[in-house]
Amino acid sequence: MNWQFVRIVTAILVTSLLAACGDLGDAQAYLDAGSDLQEQGKLDESLLHYDKAIGLDAELILAYFKRGALYETRREFEKALADYNETIRLDPQLAEAYFYRARTKTLQGQDIEAKQDVDRAVELGLDRAALEADIERIKFRR
Repeated sequence: MNWQFVRIVTAILVTSLLAACGDLGDAQAYLDAGSDLQEQGKLDESLLHYDKAIGLDAELILAYFKRGALYETRREFEKALADYNETIRLDPQLAEAYFYRARTKTLQGQDIEAKQDVDRAVELGLDRAALEADIERIKFRR
């Protein structure tokens, strides 16, 4: 039996039931639930919640950001970049979004583009030494 499929279907049913009861009736609630599920390592269920949050509020910046991080974890880099790009479009001053986009670009071997994002994150207030150290760790692992 495909247990991953069963888990996804169960998550969809539970989400639908809870939404019908009003427990997860707004975008922020779906975002919060998605974050909790992601911390528990339940990535498929988390993704469903982020998708629902974005479906309810297409300008919920943190939903795009967190979904991007989830996609990066799953090594779905194009999807991660799309979500980080949307995060930056919605909030061009969010330094962390530039840094996370730099991480994903580094994982893809796009080091020059990643450096540009690190530079922008530093301009917005993040610590260059810490960012560059993290980027070097990523280069070592790729």
